[in-house]
Amino acid sequence: AEVVEAAYLFHGDADLNLTRNVSRALELFDAAASTTTEAAWNSMLLHAREGHESKIIQHAQNIIQDPDATALQKTMAQHYLHRFGADDTRPNSTRAGVYLLAAAELGDSNAQQMIAHAYAGLELPELENVKIPGAPNTKRAMHFYMKAAKQGRPVSAVNAVSLMLRNPEGQRSTADDRCRGAVETLRDVALAYHPEVLQLHGRARHAFDSGDEEGALISFALLSELGAKNAHTNAASLWKKGQKKTLKCWRSTSTDLTGRLCELDYRRRAALTGNVDAMLRLASLHENLGEENQAQHWIRKASDAGSMQAKHSIAYIQANSPSSEDRSSACMEYCKLLKLQDEPVLARGLAFLQVMRLGSEGFACCDLPIANLPSKSTILAIFASTTAAAVCLGLTCMVG
Repeated sequence: AEVVEAAYLFHGDADLNLTRNVSRALELFDAAASTTTEAAWNSMLLHAREGHESKIIQHAQNIIQDPDATALQKTMAQHYLHRFGADDTRPNSTRAGVYLLAAAELGDSNAQQMIAHAYAGLELPELENVKIPGAPNTKRAMHFYMKAAKQGRPVSAVNAVSLMLRNPEGQRSTADDRCRGAVETLRDVALAYHPEVLQLHGRARHAFDSGDEEGALISFALLSELGAKNAHTNAASLWKKGQKKTLKCWRSTSTDLTGRLCELDYRRRAALTGNVDAMLRLASLHENLGEENQAQHWIRKASDAGSMQAKHSIAYIQANSPSSEDRSSACMEYCKLLKLQDEPVLARGLAFLQVMRLGSEGFACCDLPIANLPSKSTILAIFASTTAAAVCLGLTCMVG
């Protein structure tokens, strides 16, 4: 309860008529720091923002000793300890920089922005007594600014645009490409932080929570037109529920009044932004409409984006193709899937069965990794449900 109250006090909440109170938030976080990792982590970061050196060191030491702390949290704690020093740790600017860089690589947006500032050659209070390996480096600055920007850091987005426009030797080869990249980045910042856009998001959520789905859909549709990425998915989900009382899908036909075609339109918008789940759903929609070419196009897009679900679907399609070349490709893909240790046992077991089946047809595509195969009992259990499970390797089951 203290952590929740502290979070509200630190940020403030106009809807709850709660005024921002940083000092009280710090008191509550400090009080809860000895009982929860989250409170200790938040306390350390807030004290770092306020420049309270003794408190930073205290919480950093506790986080390092906390078995529940994540690798990222421990890495940032080490950064602060080596930056400021402690009883048994002397200040070391090089190690402080190395730990900060490691935290950035682990995905911390604050560390990414700080690292980007250092590579850009900026001198800031939070980088005092911190030596970043290889700084300054414009290319590395751009890399980390973009990483932080993707996690919602507007300062990083604006700085990335500045570097993008000032450095023609970057990834974007022409002036037009750099201009388009700048516009896209700044548009994302505006859509994420502009007060009127945030107000429209708030109205959409309020309408949905109040049971006014059409009101929510109107707001999300407008946000989608503006380019807000999450609005594409929200509008699609609302159209998925069927045709509305007063709103009519502009793509509906006399034979389809369900709103499914509008769902498809918004799923496509989401998929074009790189949303893998939208790609999978879009493939399923096209398959249900009998549009096999479009379905396979989006399932391949999802596979290229790293979706294991899509990779299984493509392998299944190829494995059941009359083409020997396709079946050979399927066998090789199943071999790759079989060797992925992070995949669920059932998925790997089914890949094993497909390799065995294709092997019996004369496709010798890989040596089976005997040491990494599921146990005999697991394979027997999979055999027992092969018929039902094999269906789930098809496009319908995998992307529906």
